[in-house]
Amino acid sequence: MLNYYYLVAFSYTIAIASVIGLVRYKKILASYRLFVVFVTMAFVNEIISSVLVELIHNNAVNGNIYVLAEATILFLLFYQWGSFGNKMLGFLLTMIGAVWCAENLVFSSITHFNSFFRLFYSLAIVILSIDQINITMLHERKNLFRNAKFIICCLFTFYYTFKATYEVFYFVPRQMSDTFYNNLFLILVFVNLFANLGYAIAALWIPTKQKFTLPY
Repeated sequence: MLNYYYLVAFSYTIAIASVIGLVRYKKILASYRLFVVFVTMAFVNEIISSVLVELIHNNAVNGNIYVLAEATILFLLFYQWGSFGNKMLGFLLTMIGAVWCAENLVFSSITHFNSFFRLFYSLAIVILSIDQINITMLHERKNLFRNAKFIICCLFTFYYTFKATYEVFYFVPRQMSDTFYNNLFLILVFVNLFANLGYAIAALWIPTKQKFTLPY
């Protein structure tokens, strides 16, 4: 198992994408600004989590609140990308709110790490990401690996597929060995590291607003 401080350092790599996004924030297309909010919020959450682990050795409450905020931001991002309309957005936001409240306030406690909501919204993000990848491949004529939306959605598919798999092993009541869970977590750490570095590349390729000039 990696040293705890290596794990923290790996998780802090999300700061690279956050800094790039914030520097370019005013210039990029408005439809990508929620992605900058997403990576910045993730970075702030990592800081808060680290502080809570040092102070009280538990960041469950913060983590459970964060995943609700993350799911909300990502659904709004896909809404801006045209994945669905107003009614579906309202349905999805209502659904994640209901599922989150049921798990964290009714069937379990917000002070415990709860897996069902994480599994639920991870699968939803994977489905939405694959849909956007297909749309982008059909319409994009340039290099896809310089297309920020394509990169972001590929990373979402990669990360949240493994995240959903990870949560299944905690949600299904079947006890595995400590070594198995440690290895599963270690893989997630490196998947997260890869995604964070990929987000930084995507942030560099986010298109900027076009400058218009009036004809004389």
